[in-house]
This record gives sequence, C-alpha cells and structure tokens, in this order.
Amino acid sequence: MIKLEYDELNKWRQWLARLWKHPAKRKALIILAPIGLAVVVGAYLATDYLPYRTKNARLIGENDGLKKTAESQRDELAKVRQDSANELAKLRHENENLVSENNRLKIVINPIERRAKEIYPELETGAALAKLAKDLEDVRSLATRSMFRPATPDVINTALHWLSAVPNATSTVVTVQYEKGSVQRQKVADELVDILTRAGFKASNAGGLLTMLKGPEPNISVSARSNNLAQAESLLRAVTPFIHSTFVMVQNERLATNTLEIHLFGSPAFLPNGSVVFEQ
Repeated sequence: MIKLEYDELNKWRQWLARLWKHPAKRKALIILAPIGLAVVVGAYLATDYLPYRTKNARLIGENDGLKKTAESQRDELAKVRQDSANELAKLRHENENLVSENNRLKIVINPIERRAKEIYPELETGAALAKLAKDLEDVRSLATRSMFRPATPDVINTALHWLSAVPNATSTVVTVQYEKGSVQRQKVADELVDILTRAGFKASNAGGLLTMLKGPEPNISVSARSNNLAQAESLLRAVTPFIHSTFVMVQNERLATNTLEIHLFGSPAFLPNGSVVFEQ
C-alpha cells in the first residue's frame, strides 16, 4: 500500500520534472500554479472556512445571549431569595411583637378575670367578663348622663322630618324659656330653638326664668290659646326624637294666635346620641 502511494508520487515528480525542462511548459506552469493554488484556496474558503466562521460567530452570539440570560436569572433568583429573607425576618419580628403584646395583655386581664369570677361565680370566664364590661358601661353612662352631649345629625334629621308634618310652621311663633340654675337646661333650649328654626318656625330663646310654683313642677309645659293647643301638642310629639319627656298643656287666651310658649323645668339627662330625657 505504501509502495503504491510512493510510486504514484514518483510518477507526479517525474511528470513535473519533464514539464520543467521545457521553457514554454515551465513558464505556463509558473503562471498556472499560483492560479490553481488560488482556486483551491478560494474553493476552500467558499465551501468550508467562511461558512464555518459564520456559524462560529452565530454560536458565539448565542452563547453570549445564554450567558446574559443565565446571569439575569441568577440575579433575579438572588433578589427573590433576599426578598424572602427580608419578609421572613419581618414576619418573625411581628410575631415577636404579638407574643410580647399578648403577654402584656395577659398581665392586665388576669386580675380582671379573677375579679369577674369573684363577682359572678356562677358564670363562665367569658360570660363573667362580658357581664362585668356591661355593668361598667352602665355605670359610666349613668355617671355621664348629666354631661351635655349635642344631638347627632340622625336625631336632628328625624326631628326635622317629623316637624315637617306640623301645620302652619312658617306662621307660628315659638318662644322657649328654661328654668335658671342649669347650664345644661339652657343648652337644650338653644338646641330646641335651632331645630325649630330649621323646621320653619319663628323660634327664639327668651332666656331663663325663676319659678315660684306650688307643688312639683312639670318637666315641660306648653302654653297656647285654645285654638292652638292641638298644634302645640303636635309640635311636642314631633320633637320626641330630640326630647323624651312628659309635658303639660296650659291654655292661655292672652297669647296671640299661632303663638306657643315652651318652658323647660326638669333636669336633663343626655343619652349617647345627644337626645334628652327630662327627669324630676
């Protein structure tokens, strides 16, 4: 096999030697050899090298893209891990705060639970605490009943709605007076005048008065002419959302027609919504 290859090469060597001995053939060989070499190299470049370089450049670009994607994903994963660690630390801190607050509340509520069980031994702990809380709220409400509370918008709007059904409002003059000696009673008179004025009545506060009545005084008295008593009673019932009280109707023919006088005597007690209960 090796000998055959050697013989083949020897034949080519001898052929080239014969060509080289002839000047014309040698000149043609010198000219054609570079051209042939250039053709061979060009063919190689066109068929193998250039496509390889193009493919290699493409693969390098794809590899760089994959590296950037991997780096981005790695950075994102690191951020997610850090965010998770921060959130976990935050939750742990909040849990520690809750445990601390729970322990503090236990210190505060344990004596209250014991006291509730002492007062209401027949009740379970939860029911005893609820009962104690209600009793304390009732005591607080009773203790603050004499403190003035302005009427809430709901109370005022309900009273205005009921007053809208009272006839001859715009032509009715209402004078409100209160017994001296109570700032709370004066404030109730001011609020009543304000509500009546907003309802369309010609209302005014005539100030305080001193009474020299024999026997118990009524909580509220209303004076009017006989032909206006029904209107006066209708008006007092319409302000019931604001004032809860018994009242006495007084016929007074000396008053002008469509003129009402309201006198406040009782002791006002204020409910949480600002409505008033008059008590003796």
